[in-house]
Amino acid sequence: MTLIIGCISKDFGIIAGDTQLSSGDLVRGKFERIIKHKVHQYGPNFAMGILGHWSYIDPVGNGKGTMIDYHDTLHKRLSDSKLTDKLGYLTEYLPKRANVEATAIYINRDEDFAIGCVTSDGNTKTIKRIDLDGLTLMFNEPFFETNPNFVESLIREFYMSEKLTDSLHDSIFMLNNIILKIIANGKTLDLSVDGASLLGIPSSVGGYVTVQVLSEGIHHRNCLFKYYSDPNVLLDRTTYPFARSVDRSKNINYVDNLAMLVRGSIYASLKITEGLKAVLLKQIKYLHETKVLETDLLRYLIDEINKQYALEIPQLNEDEDTSELKIEFFSEDEETNDFYKRFF
Repeated sequence: MTLIIGCISKDFGIIAGDTQLSSGDLVRGKFERIIKHKVHQYGPNFAMGILGHWSYIDPVGNGKGTMIDYHDTLHKRLSDSKLTDKLGYLTEYLPKRANVEATAIYINRDEDFAIGCVTSDGNTKTIKRIDLDGLTLMFNEPFFETNPNFVESLIREFYMSEKLTDSLHDSIFMLNNIILKIIANGKTLDLSVDGASLLGIPSSVGGYVTVQVLSEGIHHRNCLFKYYSDPNVLLDRTTYPFARSVDRSKNINYVDNLAMLVRGSIYASLKITEGLKAVLLKQIKYLHETKVLETDLLRYLIDEINKQYALEIPQLNEDEDTSELKIEFFSEDEETNDFYKRFF
């Protein structure tokens, strides 16, 4: 199961999600991982993220079958600019669709922002809705059968520990890091339930983070990143997101994500560019203080970002201890910093 998180305030709406599509035996951890974009914005006032099973094979005899993909049909219809009532179409189309277990978490805006979900079978047991100060969040619990409060706990703890507000940049920062943290854990996850540790739980949350922002004056899709022609790569076209090297080093996930925020700060809608710059600065500070990335590497990346994008990001304090970053999958002749530079 994927992870979709929606968030609204009186001023904006955000939908974020991972990009891993998993097929196979999830119980045994033997499944194929491919990329699928599951978060979409359909015009200035409607966005949604999908989870569950949206397609099936309809047998036609002689061992053959026809693939029925409800998401493909729905996506094409909602993309039609002539369709004005997109929420109305979703709520009419999805319920009672046969042979699937499909869920859409949506954000809709008439006069105010509203958040909700629509399912094919009426089953919403994995969906939660919580309030944090001026924010309302709706999300699914991808590990519901093992720990039904896993994502909720991550959100509440992160919101409190980082002393966040209901601002746009704090909300993007929070959703980005909740999803990224689960992705960076790799193909398995260790969970603690009622004091008992459960190790090696197969994770079907992976790929990279995608984010859609609805705000005043935004009339195009993808405010945080641009689509690439080959969806089977990370955002820089450098590393396959399910390669062994990525699974063994969460640094790659975090550096790649940082590159996404850098590009968003430059190329995003002018209405939210300053907010994204605030997210970028907050992300660098977070990576430094939590030691997710080594100080030397962060200094090097800040220099490269400033050189390439003229963002004038403040450099980290010079008097801090530094340590050389070593990652075992690199060859002795390969420079670690040069590898990460390619993401930008």
